[in-house]
Amino acid sequence: MSQKYQLLTNDTKTISHPKTGLPVKLYRIYSLEKIKVSNTMTIPSGQLGGYIQSEKNLPNTLEDGSWVLHNAMVFDNAVLKNNSVIMQNSAVYGNAIIDKSMVKEFVRIFDNTIITDSIITGNSDISGQAKLTNVLCNNATKVSKNAIVKNSKLFGGAYVTDESVLDGCELYDFARVYGKSTLTNCILKSAALVRDQNHTNATLSRDIELNQSYPEIQGQF
Repeated sequence: MSQKYQLLTNDTKTISHPKTGLPVKLYRIYSLEKIKVSNTMTIPSGQLGGYIQSEKNLPNTLEDGSWVLHNAMVFDNAVLKNNSVIMQNSAVYGNAIIDKSMVKEFVRIFDNTIITDSIITGNSDISGQAKLTNVLCNNATKVSKNAIVKNSKLFGGAYVTDESVLDGCELYDFARVYGKSTLTNCILKSAALVRDQNHTNATLSRDIELNQSYPEIQGQF
């Protein structure tokens, strides 16, 4: 079975681990074959990629077109699989799993998160035990703790955390979902705040000044 890349021992960098502060040595990858990531993305043979800590982070067979581009990094026990791609200074670490997904533009995904069939972009953070399936996150969104988000779109500083479950929702403009909330087919905008509530087919909003004192969301950025 052909290997699709090699680790370059003469092109490495050592970073401080974002959580422990300990040094982590990363190796740049180099494609040995043409790699089909998707119908619109092919990595040519002989191209430099991003950085990984070891082969456990990235399958080394042509059957799986997953790839790390630019200066993106994958380390610890994190893994990309099933034609996933990470690029543009993003980082995936801890025990995170990226499955059939794209991660780009200064994104951080860590802890025990599982990302499936999703696009995570625009300086977003996904952490804790969060599970995202068929989700678009863009523009400084955050999902953390034990939140589950499916078939949804999160934009503009939206934040989902705790035991919240979202399915078929759209969140905009610093909308927040906390506690054991369950939302189905809802739209949240204008800094809407939902805590320990259940809603279906609802449109929720709260117009506030972004710098207004608001204890529930202070310190979350």
